[in-house]
Amino acid sequence: MPSAAEAVTLYVAPALGTVLAMFMFGSPLPEISRSREKGTIGSLNPTPYPIVAANCASWMMYGAISGNYWVYCPNFTGLLAGAYYSGVSYALSERHRPVLEKLSGGLIFLVSLIGMVLSCVMRGSSENSRLMVAGIQANTILAVYYVSPMSTMSEVVRTRDSKSMHFPLVVTNFLNGLCWFAFGIGLNDWWLAAPNLFGACVSVVQIGLIMVFPNSERRAGISTTPSTDGLMELNPTSSFSESPRSSTAV
Repeated sequence: MPSAAEAVTLYVAPALGTVLAMFMFGSPLPEISRSREKGTIGSLNPTPYPIVAANCASWMMYGAISGNYWVYCPNFTGLLAGAYYSGVSYALSERHRPVLEKLSGGLIFLVSLIGMVLSCVMRGSSENSRLMVAGIQANTILAVYYVSPMSTMSEVVRTRDSKSMHFPLVVTNFLNGLCWFAFGIGLNDWWLAAPNLFGACVSVVQIGLIMVFPNSERRAGISTTPSTDGLMELNPTSSFSESPRSSTAV
């Protein structure tokens, strides 16, 4: 029978992380639905969506190799969500199509290539060797997202206004990162723990910026839906730290 600490890190933390990840994967849906009704995505930035799908596909590989359903299942939802958001954005935004085509094509090639290496070339290799390759791929794609919030954070400091950050989603990102970090620690799996620890730290900085530089529109009493640019992290095991408009990661 597991101890209380093991029960928390191996069962409670990933279960809560899965719920939080579902919330973050679904957070762009209202904005995407409104875009479909209007026939345009407007100022919505769709470029993170293909990366969400690729990141989730990478963590699905990691979960499949390790036989970890907690890692695999929520990322399957994230893969479907990222692919759907990418498809809608591609259909509605002629301006973003060239970027989406190149980005999606490159990511599909990369994920497919690594998948072939893991399933064919490394078929007889040890589980640890295959997990290392899958972990490097997942963390590399995740690193692309970690660059994105930095521009939003610098803008907040420059303008002394956090209206481009959505506080509830930032807090959710923080909690999600803590949950998957705890799960990674419980498994002694630093491919899982390290990126989520970093994601949680980024969220702490964002929370600090929101507290120091309050939303000017709310201070003025304007009722508005704040942009969530720069807040989505990619995967359940990597909390959403970079979010296009209203948007995610393992």
